[in-house]
Amino acid sequence: MSSTWDAHGEQVDAYTNCDGGTITRTWTVTDLCGNSDTKTQVITLLPIPPALFTPFDDVTVACNMIPPASFLPELLYDNGLSGDCKIMGSIVPEREKTLRIVWALSLTLDV
Repeated sequence: MSSTWDAHGEQVDAYTNCDGGTITRTWTVTDLCGNSDTKTQVITLLPIPPALFTPFDDVTVACNMIPPASFLPELLYDNGLSGDCKIMGSIVPEREKTLRIVWALSLTLDV
């Protein structure tokens, strides 16, 4: 007696590289007599953790000693991962004409 059977699988992706989500894989096998079995695997993808700034010290100066922007530290950030999930960089401060100090962030994530 020869055995004949059919097996197939399907995958449904419901995730983004940044937000996480799920991948659902379903396999079905059916034998010659029409008996079948189905198994499903759900893979949960965690979101990429956010990048955090590296701590730095506060600075106190007299009102006539306002430091130039070059005196201020670069703000470093990193999410602690590697490869395609790594987010890291630095932000260089700029001083405007007022006392307000601005760090501008532009982030590009290649995923």
